[in-house]
Amino acid sequence: MLHLQDDPLDGYLPEAIAEMEQRMVSAGEFPARQAIELACEILRCRRPEGAVLAAYISMMSRVPRDLLLPSVMQALSRETHHVLPTPGALLAAVWPRLEERERVLSLARLALKRLKIAAEWRLIGLGQ
Repeated sequence: MLHLQDDPLDGYLPEAIAEMEQRMVSAGEFPARQAIELACEILRCRRPEGAVLAAYISMMSRVPRDLLLPSVMQALSRETHHVLPTPGALLAAVWPRLEERERVLSLARLALKRLKIAAEWRLIGLGQ
């Protein structure tokens, strides 16, 4: 027979999930603009305007704040000309990290669902 027991650390999983979800929140427009300004300042290049600027901001504002600047700095370190890299190049380092975070968050949510099922089993006596 299956023996299911409570673990004292089970209660921390919802808090961990909430923290992970908080870290996945998009940076927003203001940090994206700041990153573009900083990149242009570092490269001493012309700032994008109009629709081009809107495209940069649109892509960059979807990225979590703590991943935005490191990815931009990594792209700038590879730049050999005084030209602002494309948004895709600026965010190239973000996507693998973001996918890993999404994978871990998905696994944590699955684990929480399994804990809830196990708790229900204990309540009705199936785990004894």
